[in-house]
Amino acid sequence: MVVPPPTNTTATHTHTENITHTDELFGRGTQRDGEGRDREEPSAVQVIDDTRAEYGGAERSRNAEPASREVRAPRRKAGRTRAHIKIGTLNMRGFGDSRGGGVPEKWWKMNQLLRDERIAILAVQEAHLTPDRVEALNELFGATMRVWAYADDENPTGARGVAFAVNRRLVAVDDATIRGVWPGRAAILTVPWSGGKVLKVMNIYAPNDAKDNALFWEKLAEDRAQRKFPRPDMMLGDFNLVESSIDRLPPRTDHQEAVDRLGEFRNRLDLVDGLREREPQLRLYTYLQMSTGSQSRIDRIYLSRTLMKNANEWKVTGPGIRTDHRLVTVEIANVEAPYVGKGRWAIPPALLSDKRFLEDVHGLGMRLQGKLNEEHERTARMNPQTHYAQFKRELRDLARKRAKQCIPMLDRRIAGLTTDIARRVNEEQATDEMKTDVAIMQDKLTELELRRFGRARAAVAVNDWANGETITRYWTRLN
Repeated sequence: MVVPPPTNTTATHTHTENITHTDELFGRGTQRDGEGRDREEPSAVQVIDDTRAEYGGAERSRNAEPASREVRAPRRKAGRTRAHIKIGTLNMRGFGDSRGGGVPEKWWKMNQLLRDERIAILAVQEAHLTPDRVEALNELFGATMRVWAYADDENPTGARGVAFAVNRRLVAVDDATIRGVWPGRAAILTVPWSGGKVLKVMNIYAPNDAKDNALFWEKLAEDRAQRKFPRPDMMLGDFNLVESSIDRLPPRTDHQEAVDRLGEFRNRLDLVDGLREREPQLRLYTYLQMSTGSQSRIDRIYLSRTLMKNANEWKVTGPGIRTDHRLVTVEIANVEAPYVGKGRWAIPPALLSDKRFLEDVHGLGMRLQGKLNEEHERTARMNPQTHYAQFKRELRDLARKRAKQCIPMLDRRIAGLTTDIARRVNEEQATDEMKTDVAIMQDKLTELELRRFGRARAAVAVNDWANGETITRYWTRLN
């Protein structure tokens, strides 16, 4: 049974300076009493208990559940949020196996995922993060990643829980805040964007039960009507239902009341299903139920119509982490920011250590040197500048050709499986045989993606072993 989100009781509010950096929901921190004295505690994030009337705020009674919260990151080196950023959603299915009480390997991989895929903001469901776990994550990954969480009240380590993992390299986390909307189910992250804009991202983990799902959307719509939380620019997460039969394999419709309540809520927010707007007939799934072979697109991203105009690169890929959900991402751009092009093409760094490529480059260079030595009379068509220009063109073509040859066999297998799955689900009629075949292919694809992710992680570990204790560019970035 879904427990409705906390309601406020009417009470008078006396103004005293009492800023609490964290509380029982978000961790411990520094508190300042009415006389301005600081009381130091282990700090994780800053919490501002916002009771403004515009969000339906009022002082809570002693027995009332916690109301919406706003959490601010502690001050670090100033940064800025990029104008073009990638945002994603992933149901990670739990905190992970924490051996010896440390940070589990799953969160090490989450940090790698943000870095490798250049994801600015990742909305996470089923995070199971307590204040102590959040504090441990931010202490360990503080230089590269910032984590905020809004846990379930009843079972924070074993059920529900939404969180945001934010890439410090791409987002100005110093001024980012989180507002809890429904414990363990919904929260809104607000980050400063380029051009003076602010981006509000709502993370959703909806109930699995159809009736509870309908009640969830109905209550959120009521809270929004009472302005208990701000209107988000985008809403993403695990919705545990689909709005159209095309998003299930085999096709079928979901509980109509829940679908209607979700539709009413997103219409109130003026949000649209971005991927479905761009590809009305595309069959693409984010969740595989191995016991039955059924698949569905229950993980989605909704955007405002303004953001939708500047959204691109909609993708559903394997996260490289053990979960039965896939990673859904989109890239959005701030049109008010200065235009920045793609830049010039560059030789892939991997080729700089390829022996065959280096031998071929040496041959091109020796041939260029021979032309320069043999040339005695300069003409408009035959001179050192034209010879050098021709050398650069040949070098570029050689690098592009060799780069295609050097694509690992694993990447080719992943690309081939991805193409085969897309072809079968979009070109063939949905039958039991097709459903089973696609489920087997999807499971194989997941295993290959996990293997590729593991290889990338091993390469990072080798680089850290080789350069982590030496004063190099790699070392300075870490420190």
